[in-house]
Amino acid sequence: GFTETREEQSKARFRSVRTPFQKSASSTGFTLLEILITIAIIGIITAITIVVFVNLRDAEALRRDTSAIASLLESARVHTISSKNNQSYGVRIENNATMLFSGTTFDPGNVIATETLHGTVRFDEIDLANTASTIVFDRISGATDNYGSIVLESTRRAASSSILIEQTGSVTTAF
Repeated sequence: GFTETREEQSKARFRSVRTPFQKSASSTGFTLLEILITIAIIGIITAITIVVFVNLRDAEALRRDTSAIASLLESARVHTISSKNNQSYGVRIENNATMLFSGTTFDPGNVIATETLHGTVRFDEIDLANTASTIVFDRISGATDNYGSIVLESTRRAASSSILIEQTGSVTTAF
């Protein structure tokens, strides 16, 4: 016959004892713990992805709004210098909107184009010389007496951008 030593019998018993986390050779599928860990990992990855996409969307909204306002300012200056319709043009900032208008003073009836800020962007600071919220350009030089800066900020993240209007009428942006 076959005789096992005590040591071999002990090893055989030890191999047959399973912990709750070990699968037997005949079991198939996943344990509850494996499923819960997988669900937790998927949840964490999903949460991180959502935060990243929201931040990217907010940053893009800030860039878009800054560029749109700078574009309106440039349009007003170019229209004025080229004497389009023999008029001056300007930009008015009100609440959450920026309006391109014709004439030397703002009149709602002379609004040509309007840019409305995205819901997550707001005007943080408007620091213009001679006026609180209107920039009008000179018909010959394109200069303005209403030079200064406009700062926009994201309402959901710590980010801002600036638009600088020089006395010469040139417009620059900084993100």
